Amino acid sequence: EFLPEGFGYSSTRKARERNFNYYQEKKEEVNIMNEVVSLYISPKAGQPMEAVDSIVVDFGGIVGDRYHIDSVGYAHGIFSSKPGKIGRIDDHHREVTFISRSGIAIGNEKLGQIDSKPMVAQELRRNIKVDVDHILLNMLVGRVICLGTAQFRGSEICDPCARPPQLVSRSKEDQQSFIKAYGKIDDPIEARLGGLRAHVVKPGVVHRTDALHIVARSLCPRPLPKYFMKYNLNKQEK
Repeated sequence: EFLPEGFGYSSTRKARERNFNYYQEKKEEVNIMNEVVSLYISPKAGQPMEAVDSIVVDFGGIVGDRYHIDSVGYAHGIFSSKPGKIGRIDDHHREVTFISRSGIAIGNEKLGQIDSKPMVAQELRRNIKVDVDHILLNMLVGRVICLGTAQFRGSEICDPCARPPQLVSRSKEDQQSFIKAYGKIDDPIEARLGGLRAHVVKPGVVHRTDALHIVARSLCPRPLPKYFMKYNLNKQEK
């Protein structure tokens, strides 16, 4: 069975092995989660996120969101692929983003400790805020997530960048403080608070307060990003 190592790409072997070992120790604890707290979409890159009571999901992502893949095959987020320019990962693997309520609280507490203004959920530019421990959310890479009548599969941990604080006119110093507080790619798994990217397994509708359930790691017919195959298969890397 394919087992994703490190919950997404990490740039060093040490980080991948550390995250893999954490997953091996904790994987059986993940079975049922709590509810959706908030839902957000933004129709165009750079526009504010709008709170909504429900979202419609198809095989292009969330209908009406800037990362939804259109009939021509392109999404319209700032990091989406463009004609003649391929994004870092396939756009299908960034169709939807999740973030943990507890992760936001911890990240904002860290910002306060370094005298930086906290970020509210809408400013973080994630689609689905859930009442799930942030470590458990990070562990859902490769797992199928049932939410409302839709299903998703975790693609990678969604580490923070400078764009969210930049879009709300924070200083460059605050932008770097945000990245530091919410965790970088080589930080321990428990320090990465930026959320989870996912792709759609089954279209459906998600409502605020819907329960979130974890199904399995191997039921999704759509493959994970290519870099998983390069870095994660059976720990073959020497």
